[in-house]
Amino acid sequence: MEDENVYTQDGTVDLYGRPVLASKTGRWKACSFLLGYEAFERMAFYGIASNLVNYLTTRLHEDTILSLRLEMRIIGLVPFGSPRSLELTSQTHTSAASGLLLPPLSSTSW
Repeated sequence: MEDENVYTQDGTVDLYGRPVLASKTGRWKACSFLLGYEAFERMAFYGIASNLVNYLTTRLHEDTILSLRLEMRIIGLVPFGSPRSLELTSQTHTSAASGLLLPPLSSTSW
């Protein structure tokens, strides 16, 4: 009877196919892994975003303000998945820098 409560009840197994001990899984060990993963993911995301602005201004000779606007629009599209799957308004253009369909960038829109 006690053996049933020692193992996890959801049928999980270890690398060797043996039932997993409930006392050795999850809890704070998993929580620390998830927090670390999320922290590194955020650092990578914002590092790539800053590199995008640097690339747009140095290699493609875009204006700094235009580069920042484009970056903010790309960051806004990230939670929705692939930009190709998005259907935007009929007033769109293809950005030379990224190939994304974006609404026109005008000085009055910001």
